[in-house]
Parts: sequence; C-alpha cells; structure tokens
Amino acid sequence: MNTKTNLVNNDPKLTIQPVSEDQSDFIELCIARQNQKHKQLIANKAAMEKQNEQAAFYLAVLKVGILFGLLVIALCIAAHEQANTKAQQQIEQLEKGEVISMKARVGGAE
Repeated sequence: MNTKTNLVNNDPKLTIQPVSEDQSDFIELCIARQNQKHKQLIANKAAMEKQNEQAAFYLAVLKVGILFGLLVIALCIAAHEQANTKAQQQIEQLEKGEVISMKARVGGAE
C-alpha cells in the first residue's frame, strides 16, 4: 500500500459521516431543484430549436417570394422592351414607305 492511500483512507474528514433526516431531506430538495433546472434547460433548448426551424421556414418562404417577384419584374421588363422594339420596327417600316399589317384588339380578342 501506498503512504498517500493510507493517509486518505484514514482521514476522518474524508470518511462518510452519518446523515440526519433534515440533511437527507435538504439533499433530496437540492437534487429535485437541479433536476427541475435541467428539465427547464432541455425544454428551453427544444423551444429555441422550434423557433429556429420556424425562422428558417419563414426565411425560405421570403426568399421564394423575392425570387418570384424578381422573375415577374424581369418578365414585365422583357415584354415592355419587346413591345418597344416591335413599335420601333413598325415606325421605321412606315418611314421607308413599306406596307405593314397591324392588328387591333377590340374587347381583348384578336
């Protein structure tokens, strides 16, 4: 045996002392409080995870909405440019004296 081991084993401060009923109740109360804190911590982490998932979902929906809006704007600009180009070509053809066919829409029908 080792001298340090003998000293530790024979030290009266390190030996287990008998516990009274009040001390036992207090220890149980402390353990219950610690367990409750642990449960609350787990519940808080779970709630935060749920909020993070919801935030990620809303962010994804927002991204899709922004992309859809940009697509609509791009298509509107392209249609406007196409109409301007077509009108410019017709004006140039009329200035040259060429005969062009034009369609008029009445009530939305061609």
